[in-house]
Amino acid sequence: MTHDHSALIAQFREALTQQRYNPVAVSNYCRNADSFLRYLAARKIALEAVTPIEVSNYLRLPVRQLRQHHEPAPARA
Repeated sequence: MTHDHSALIAQFREALTQQRYNPVAVSNYCRNADSFLRYLAARKIALEAVTPIEVSNYLRLPVRQLRQHHEPAPARA
């Protein structure tokens, strides 16, 4: 994670904490935000350039991975 991403996560954590979010929720939200920022970095997409399409693609990723992992084996002839 880059320094900028670390700072963004820290700011996000502080904002959620100040709003009195449950500590478990804060941890989960920050972990998810970190995962999204890593996803963007891997694809060389600047945070400022994110569109709803990138968000949708990111949210579909676990579903695609789950389906690939649990696809039934081909039937034997």
